[in-house]
Amino acid sequence: ASGDGALRSEAAVALGQIAHREGSAPSAATVSSLGEAVGREVLRIGVVIDSDEARGASVASALTNAGMMAHHWKTGASGVSLLHRVPGVDVIVVAETLSDLTADQVLDEVARDDRTANVPVVMIAADAAAASDNWGDRCAAIITGAGDAGAVEEVLADTMNEDRARANDLAARAAGTLMALAQAGRDLSGAVSGVAGAMNGRPDEVSIPAIDALAVMGGADHLSGLTDVISDSDRSDAVRIAAAGALGDIATRTKLRPAGDA
Repeated sequence: ASGDGALRSEAAVALGQIAHREGSAPSAATVSSLGEAVGREVLRIGVVIDSDEARGASVASALTNAGMMAHHWKTGASGVSLLHRVPGVDVIVVAETLSDLTADQVLDEVARDDRTANVPVVMIAADAAAASDNWGDRCAAIITGAGDAGAVEEVLADTMNEDRARANDLAARAAGTLMALAQAGRDLSGAVSGVAGAMNGRPDEVSIPAIDALAVMGGADHLSGLTDVISDSDRSDAVRIAAAGALGDIATRTKLRPAGDA
């Protein structure tokens, strides 16, 4: 019941493994949390504080396109105030010129609050070199607009890679636990949605065990998604082979024929 998603998922994996070892049925909450763990992706939250509405919106859009959840606030005061209401902010992007506060005031407020003191700050400036002279010691990067949004990703690269690796490892272990429970005939309907969602957009170390679990717990409504994986030439041979096996298992179990030539 923890509010920490990773901790909740680790507990679910442990409970699922215990249930499998003891030959008992896992609780509905455990099953649901296992499905959540398989389907969870690392998502970063970025805040853009820029009184230039068009520029701020374009930077926020660029961050969204890079896979982040981005918020754009048009004044320094609203940005500082609302930062306290958005949990887990990963990066703060602030313009050097705002309509109400100075950039230094915003930086001071960010540094003063324990919740944001260690959050990297990226400055939007007309002249990157001049801004670096003024704020380089307080900012992780200087950008001039949406075209430089890749610099924000670079600021987050190390922690993103570490967090993704942990989330992927947890997802793979959760999928393996579900597969073992499914093979034992347990009711895992509460986890099917999360497992099915991991077929696409995830690395092989997550997609393959998720597809293997789906082979045992999936149904006819998953045949189309598995067929899409098989026909996607950009996917690895390993994941396509896993999808073909799962499709065959589900089709055989449900006595249905897959669509097309699959």
